[in-house]
Amino acid sequence: MLGVVNTDTTYHFGIRKIAAEYRGTPIGLTETIFLYQAVPLGLKVLTPFGFQKAIAEGNDPPADAVVETENQITAVTTKAPDDAKQANVPVVGVTETMPVGESYQTWMLRQLEEVRMTLVASSHS
Repeated sequence: MLGVVNTDTTYHFGIRKIAAEYRGTPIGLTETIFLYQAVPLGLKVLTPFGFQKAIAEGNDPPADAVVETENQITAVTTKAPDDAKQANVPVVGVTETMPVGESYQTWMLRQLEEVRMTLVASSHS
């Protein structure tokens, strides 16, 4: 008998579990790629969309979006993760391409678990 794990169900269960506990938690994004998970997780994205979109496209973000983002974590685009860490703002790296040797499901579940663990850690600090 072959045992098969329905990773799609596991993934959606993970989304529902995080959303149930952390819906509305404010987060910042440096690119739009994480919106595909932030929205179903119910996380409140504070970073202006214009900032995210410009960075994702390799462009300079609009000045007002930079000011708003800097005010959120006192960061400059190229230093945002380092500045966020220095300001004790948790950072989770997500990738937009699937790593070699991982299935799509493994990749998504790993990133989802990293987000969950960061949310858990930040809610207890």
